[in-house]
Amino acid sequence: MIFQSVLGGFDTPTMESIEKQSLLYSFTNVFSLALLSDMGISANFSQEIYDKLHKLLATETLDSEDANHHSLELDYTLFPLRAVYSRSNLDFADILGTRNEGKKDLRWNKEHFKKNVSPLTQALLINSELQLSKYLYYHSLSDATNPPSSHEKFIGMLFLHGAMEQGEFCYQYLRNGHGLFIEKKDKSKYQDHILLKVKDHPIRWLDQIYMLHAYAGLYELLNNHEHYPNYHDPEQAANFKELASQILHVLLHQQDVLYELKTKDLTLAIPLLVETAHHLQQQEELEPMVTKLCAELCAREVISGKLSRDRQGIKISSLATHGRSITALIEGYKFTQYDFFHGEAKKIYHYLNSRWNGEINLFGHSKRKKFKYSAIDIASMINGLHSLLSVEDQPSNIALLQKQLCSFFHSSINISGIQVSSPLVSEISNMRSIGNLDPLSLDLLVYENNSCVFTREFKIYPKKDRVYLQRDSFEPQQALYAALTLYNLYSKNH
Repeated sequence: MIFQSVLGGFDTPTMESIEKQSLLYSFTNVFSLALLSDMGISANFSQEIYDKLHKLLATETLDSEDANHHSLELDYTLFPLRAVYSRSNLDFADILGTRNEGKKDLRWNKEHFKKNVSPLTQALLINSELQLSKYLYYHSLSDATNPPSSHEKFIGMLFLHGAMEQGEFCYQYLRNGHGLFIEKKDKSKYQDHILLKVKDHPIRWLDQIYMLHAYAGLYELLNNHEHYPNYHDPEQAANFKELASQILHVLLHQQDVLYELKTKDLTLAIPLLVETAHHLQQQEELEPMVTKLCAELCAREVISGKLSRDRQGIKISSLATHGRSITALIEGYKFTQYDFFHGEAKKIYHYLNSRWNGEINLFGHSKRKKFKYSAIDIASMINGLHSLLSVEDQPSNIALLQKQLCSFFHSSINISGIQVSSPLVSEISNMRSIGNLDPLSLDLLVYENNSCVFTREFKIYPKKDRVYLQRDSFEPQQALYAALTLYNLYSKNH
């Protein structure tokens, strides 16, 4: 079997090496999508925004021509987004082509764009940009002990401004007549005239929770003058807090619908509500809801740590949902201090661990059947293991969990190839330092004719001894969820 032959005798990567990879993988996914791909509705940042960024960077005043090129001497052109589409391929439209200023054009092939705009995906993009903008305020991607370069600071500021524009876009264009967020399809024929068509499907409450979380995150960062003075914007902070409050008001008066969520959605909702409570400083108001939702999740245990797919059913949820449920219950335990949630999380882990295949270092139901992992599935498992690690105090258990986490990361991401990666990044596990790498260089952002991002999924067929990748399918929801998980894997240990 291909995984066996590759993994036989391999040295388990260290936590330090997978954390370094996690940070760069997270960055390349978000940067490539948000600022290089042009996969969505363009932001068209005004000259005023670029002038403000240049001034904040305390660099020489750039003439208007340079500013219009959106550059601080990068050798490729940036294309900020107001909204991101739901699907594409990874190939570039014309990587060898150049614009008049001699910069490479890394936009993706528009022929493959599926032009749906989802609130959930928009919220994932906003949150991804916010996390990286915080990081780039103080740290370099190549060495966290060094301050960011002017280029990195510039990208961090663009991330924040992009997140703000995307937040405004969602409020203006992605709501129905009742003020709830819904998915729409872009039917615009002209860049300056946005026309979106309503998709015919029921209201998704998870969309509302994701948008609540996104607006709360925008408020928290823009209001934080102490730690991010150059990002401080009290007027915009107040605006996003009001938008978050509107959604929260609806959810607090519609709690019954949340208890009916499918288990896969419930496991996503709980950590978002916990983080939202901290962002808005409304822990007391949200603790009862979080407690009840965690209790509801626990009540769905069918037997021995196995969870049903929904409130009344008996069909067992996927392994990925079990991975996310561990994260949900650990976050609920930290938030409420109810030991019961911690105990249930450990029971679920024991069920997952019984499905661990030590030969290929993946979780699966059977060694003979195919293994199928999406980017979200991978991130769900990493999140679950990392959550358990965060509350474990026994040295032997910590060592075992770390080894399992590192092994799973290496198999599911590095060996599978689901993350399109330049050879430089994929070799980090064998490198002592990445300080000599430039995270903004084309060498780390381009591999062959593909962008360095997560593909949709991989499959392993044991009898065929092959790994199958879907490199012709890219879904931002998959890639951004994974990118956020990998960023958290890095940031929560530093």
